[in-house]
Amino acid sequence: MKQITEKQLKFLQIFLGIVAGIGIWLAIYFGSEADNVLLQYLFIIIFAAIIFIQRAVERKIDQRLTLFTKFWLIGLIIGLGIFILMGAVSGRLFAS
Repeated sequence: MKQITEKQLKFLQIFLGIVAGIGIWLAIYFGSEADNVLLQYLFIIIFAAIIFIQRAVERKIDQRLTLFTKFWLIGLIIGLGIFILMGAVSGRLFAS
């Protein structure tokens, strides 16, 4: 099996961290609009999957994925910004 370089590992952590953060916010967005109870719990399912997969990968490669965690948080912030922007544009954010 081909080993990935340090540069490739950094890029992969950054990319997957941002995707994971935005994915969680998309799950929150779609879950908040759905009448389906399973979609409302989609956030928890995705969050748990990310945590378990991250821990499994960390144990397998015996290295902390600190860049993944940092960019996961950045992805959450970006997703929050998009979520707020979409709510403000659609008028639902400030509707009473």
